[in-house]
Amino acid sequence: MPRRKEGEISLIKGILWSVFLITGWCLAPTLLSAQDKANKDPKTPQYEVYVLLSASWAAEFPRFTSLDNDDIKEKFKETTPVTFAYIKGPGVEMVFNAGPRKGTVFEVIPKGSLDLIDQKTLLASLGVVSAKIKTAVIDATCFDHLGGIDAFPNATFVIQKKEFDSLPSKYSNAEDIEKIMQLKKEGRLKIIEGDQELAPGIKAHFLGGHTQGTQFLSVQTDDGLVVLGGDGLFTYENLKYDIPSPLGLGKEAQKESYKRIRKVLGESDELLVPGHDMEVFRRFPRITERVVQIKLR
Repeated sequence: MPRRKEGEISLIKGILWSVFLITGWCLAPTLLSAQDKANKDPKTPQYEVYVLLSASWAAEFPRFTSLDNDDIKEKFKETTPVTFAYIKGPGVEMVFNAGPRKGTVFEVIPKGSLDLIDQKTLLASLGVVSAKIKTAVIDATCFDHLGGIDAFPNATFVIQKKEFDSLPSKYSNAEDIEKIMQLKKEGRLKIIEGDQELAPGIKAHFLGGHTQGTQFLSVQTDDGLVVLGGDGLFTYENLKYDIPSPLGLGKEAQKESYKRIRKVLGESDELLVPGHDMEVFRRFPRITERVVQIKLR
């Protein structure tokens, strides 16, 4: 065979091999993702997670101990959302924090661009009756997360032992704490210690950092593990730049809590939901004006 022809064949083989390698590299994440989904334990339910926007606070809410970073400066200028989450799946209807109430939500922090919409109305926009919620997980006993207790009259509330034992926290409201104590009398307060599975595929994780017994939640969905940070993680930037909030148990305690979140979350932040970040409502698909579903686009 003439050398020129041999060279042309070698060149063509080289090009085809390069195309094969590049194609494989591009498709690998998709194939791995599909494989991950196929390998999920069929016995573990896959849940749907929604975040509901109750209200917003004025800009410059103290979410950072440092403003040296340009991303953080921009986030500092944004209004701060006040939210709660709704989780549904086979035999499960659950909320993560009870949300705020009218009497306290703007008592400490001025209103931002959004007025308060109550939990019953927000859930009704998803076709959900708040009285049918069976479980409400208290991430932290702060006034904006306990105000909505009365919206869930048939729910059992889940709280960490360290959080209950340290009541009242410096961010709680006296009337809300009285309601917590009444829940205990009624047998509607479940006190847990440390990490605990609340249902197959849903786990409460002890965190600390913000308050003595702050906890966060992980939820298995079709797209992967959703991590709800609540007050344990105000914004994406807190975790990305390892910059705590001034509202907590100190810088080091919060940095340790961020490590706990990262350990459960893994390297990807795609399904991470901080507790007070408007980016959540830009990142995930909107169901209504004030509701997003936590899933990949």
